[in-house]
Amino acid sequence: MTQAKQTLRVGDRVAERNKNIAIESRTQDSRNTIRQHRSPRRGEIVRSDIQVNKRGHKILYHWVLWDDAKSPSLHAQNRLCHVEIAESVLRDYRESVN
Repeated sequence: MTQAKQTLRVGDRVAERNKNIAIESRTQDSRNTIRQHRSPRRGEIVRSDIQVNKRGHKILYHWVLWDDAKSPSLHAQNRLCHVEIAESVLRDYRESVN
C-alpha cells in the first residue's frame, strides 16, 4: 500500500479548488450570475480520515466546516488548498479557461 501524504492539518483554513465545469451562457447577465456563484467556499478542517480505495491506495479525506454551513462535509485532500494560495489557484484557473 502507498502512504497518503498529508499537506493539510486539523485547524487549517482551506478553500475549495475550482471544479472544471464549463457552463455555456449567452447573455452577460447569466455570465455575471455564474461568476458570482463559482467562487470557492472557505472553511476550517475539523477532522481527517484515511480511506483505502479498491486498488489498495490510501486516500486522505478531510471533514471541512464551511463558513456558511452548520455541519462539516467530507472532501478529498486534492479538492482543497490553503486559503493563502486560493486566489493564485483561482487566477491560474481563469487564465487557462479564457
